[in-house]
Amino acid sequence: MRPKSSPTGVGERYREVSVGFELDAVDRQIIVLLQEDGRMSASEISRRIGGLTDRAVRNRIDRLVRSGVVYIGAIVNAAALGLPVTSDVIVEVAPWKLKEVALSLSDFREVGYLAVGPRTGQLSLQVHAGDECEVHSFVRNVVARQDGIVRITTVVTPDVVKGLTGFPQQPFSARRSIDARRSL
Repeated sequence: MRPKSSPTGVGERYREVSVGFELDAVDRQIIVLLQEDGRMSASEISRRIGGLTDRAVRNRIDRLVRSGVVYIGAIVNAAALGLPVTSDVIVEVAPWKLKEVALSLSDFREVGYLAVGPRTGQLSLQVHAGDECEVHSFVRNVVARQDGIVRITTVVTPDVVKGLTGFPQQPFSARRSIDARRSL
């Protein structure tokens, strides 16, 4: 049976991703190794995992990429480009302006991430800047001036505990699940 597919929204890397894709222990090991080094060769992954040929590793990586489970590409370090301050900005937008505002804000180089919550009428942005004054200037002079803005909440995030490449950093078996946290 083919997994169901779901559209990913505005500006995503994939038009469709598999929903309910099953990962086995080997897939998980491959993902962890690729998070360590996205350019790691199939032969090196094969050597570290053991019991798999290079071709088998390449086939698994291809399957993970095709299914949308992983994306292999470059992640830009905004701090290295002179934008060391990162802020999370939640923007509440009038529903009829949501897509227009999202597309407009996604064009700015300061915006590293933008997600749309259509049911809540909210945008979640990650804004990169040279300092806190630049963040506030961007929010005041760019974000707040968009037509349809209802409310803006900005949080400067000086210490990122878990970033973009943080899912999962450690093997899945060592991670606590949502269900395990609920029992605490």
